Amino acid sequence: MSFQAYFLIFKAHLSKDMSYRFNFLFAYVLRITQLLLSLTVWSIIFENKSEINGYNWTDIASYFALISVTSLLFYPNHMFEMQPLIRKGILSSFLVKPINFEIHVLAKYLSSKISPLIIMSLFVAVVFNFLDIPIDIYINFFTSSVLVSCLLLTFCFGLCVSQFAFWLVEMWPLKRLFQGCMLLFGGVIAPLDLLPPNLALVASYTPFPYFGYFSVKMLQGGFTNDELVRHVCIILVWTLMLFLSFKILWKKGLKKYEAVNS
Repeated sequence: MSFQAYFLIFKAHLSKDMSYRFNFLFAYVLRITQLLLSLTVWSIIFENKSEINGYNWTDIASYFALISVTSLLFYPNHMFEMQPLIRKGILSSFLVKPINFEIHVLAKYLSSKISPLIIMSLFVAVVFNFLDIPIDIYINFFTSSVLVSCLLLTFCFGLCVSQFAFWLVEMWPLKRLFQGCMLLFGGVIAPLDLLPPNLALVASYTPFPYFGYFSVKMLQGGFTNDELVRHVCIILVWTLMLFLSFKILWKKGLKKYEAVNS
């Protein structure tokens, strides 16, 4: 199958995601509400302080603005989509088609990231302009390439985790576990360098910081070039490990798959 077919898959899922306009926009309104709550809490914390561990009020506000966008952009929503395909036997239709399953999922995954990137960025820009809070972003070809590598890592992470659907009856506990890890290790609840050192050290050995904290700090200019190169190496290692794990689990899962509509 040509790449034109995968582009059509990308286009079809993009149209599908934007079909339910009220639900579509209301989800972003809730995100903006969460952002405003975070800003309110941190404004109280900074009321009698000018700086906390190198962060001033503008830095922390900018951090939460950016992470509200990156946490959506790097959310591996595809890791929960395998279960209905397996339980209902729909996966069989993909196996007999002349398509590459990973590229099919990738096309669908990328289509789901267009609207969050555009709409959430616009909402955040409007809110921060209204509140008169500046957002400084350091972006160039290298940082853009790193963001793409983070996106690829997220894809491979979701692809790998999705394979557990061959063995698990329900995947929702993993969703709650992922959300908890993102709050703590992904820097959603607070920047990792504001957490206890031991907790930040544990987080550094996981891929979760690259789904949020790392990207935001990079866009804020918080890393030297040497640090960025080191992090890119870590991202590539994690990506390779997760993709190889997916291949192994995929082969083992297909042997277990019975294509029974339950």
